[in-house]
Amino acid sequence: MTISDSLIADLQKADEYVIGVPMHNFSIPSTLKLWIDQVARVGKTFSYGSGGAKGLLSGKKATLIMASGGVYEHGTGFSGAELRDPYLRAVLGFMGITDVNFIAAEGTSKLMSGDVDPQAFLAPSLEKVHVQASL
Repeated sequence: MTISDSLIADLQKADEYVIGVPMHNFSIPSTLKLWIDQVARVGKTFSYGSGGAKGLLSGKKATLIMASGGVYEHGTGFSGAELRDPYLRAVLGFMGITDVNFIAAEGTSKLMSGDVDPQAFLAPSLEKVHVQASL
């Protein structure tokens, strides 16, 4: 069995995925892109037919725990520079995973200054994780 086959088998067996995703240069890290390239395979996680592409991992749920140094949420000056979330939503959707929840911890660069209490800063994001876990 190849690495790709093993990774796909894991995806097929699981009902839910939890993926930690830092932001690197407004997008995803190269290691996550490499993983996507291993699991996005025709005939395994998607297919093509007369109606176009069809995801083969339907009925699955994904929670993506995101971290970024800056703040890129809608309405901020840099919201248009955030390419990570739409890319991941598109890739997962292409494979049939449309129940996707994003939990973001943005502005983590503030932690580097030492002016922000890490526990207080992360509390809202951790609360979202706990709420998501209880669903």
